[in-house]
Amino acid sequence: MLCQIRKTLTSLYLNYNFIEINPISDSIGELINLTEFRIQPRWFDFPKIENKKVVKDRIDDSKDKSPLKIPNGLIKCQNLKIIDISNSEVNELPENLEQLENLEILILNYAPISLETEIPKILQLKNLKELQLAGIEISESELTQLSQIKNLKILAAYDDFPDIRNEGVDVQIHDTYIVFTNENEADRFIRSMPFELGKRAKKYKKGNR
Repeated sequence: MLCQIRKTLTSLYLNYNFIEINPISDSIGELINLTEFRIQPRWFDFPKIENKKVVKDRIDDSKDKSPLKIPNGLIKCQNLKIIDISNSEVNELPENLEQLENLEILILNYAPISLETEIPKILQLKNLKELQLAGIEISESELTQLSQIKNLKILAAYDDFPDIRNEGVDVQIHDTYIVFTNENEADRFIRSMPFELGKRAKKYKKGNR
């Protein structure tokens, strides 16, 4: 069964709001049909529950809100089209990134990435169509270098991003609201919650808030 899952899994969404922060295993490379890889860093502090009892005030006492590194094993996922490490604590991209020949979207918003260090890897992604760099320091010379990638759309300034306030979907957890760009992303977030918490989440579409 596990072997079959490895062969069929196409989307991996690591939601660290509800689990402890641990390094991502290099065995991720066994997910050979993976097309989408995203990290959802911790936004909340939930209690740790075992056997339906609260055993700790927090899931994890560490200051880390997400893994610090993407394992090089991800390079074996040759079908990857999307990597999203926005708002995470990952500070470098995997070596040999250019081997991901099908990668089309790279989302690095507000990650502690140094473009000066990582730009040589990004420039090797000849089929990259969209690069998101909000919150990352970028120079004119670096923008010029990135323009070498044909038909690359770079979203770096606030105005580059679409305004989703009137078109997105809100998810309410207790008194917290999170806005997602579409219903699929909102549903994915809800499904990644512990079952009992997910049942209590509320979803609001445009006009129903």
